[in-house]
Amino acid sequence: MSELQQEMKEKLKGGQFRFLNEKLYTVPGNEAYTMMKEDPSLFDQYHQGYAIQVEKWPENPNDIFINWVKQHPKLIVGDFGCGEGKLGEAVSNKVHSFDLVAHKPHVTACNLARSL
Repeated sequence: MSELQQEMKEKLKGGQFRFLNEKLYTVPGNEAYTMMKEDPSLFDQYHQGYAIQVEKWPENPNDIFINWVKQHPKLIVGDFGCGEGKLGEAVSNKVHSFDLVAHKPHVTACNLARSL
């Protein structure tokens, strides 16, 4: 694959991420949960785009939080919207990891929104 093709693929993934991110922030939790449950590949698309975006940031907020949690090894942590559960894998603390889709054994798939 040429460099131009690779760059175009990454831009498309970034666009998919922005679209899905906007969708997830503007629909009720139940709708977001249903969307991901019906098509788990959307979760992968979202996180691939997220990974591309994070590379452009001066600092990854997850890394900052991981370092902070490592300094507090007795804390029990809830990671809501954990994505791929990076925090739970990176620290020795007990971490309860939740997201719309569970792609790893330590992540619990659930809808975190409370419907009224």
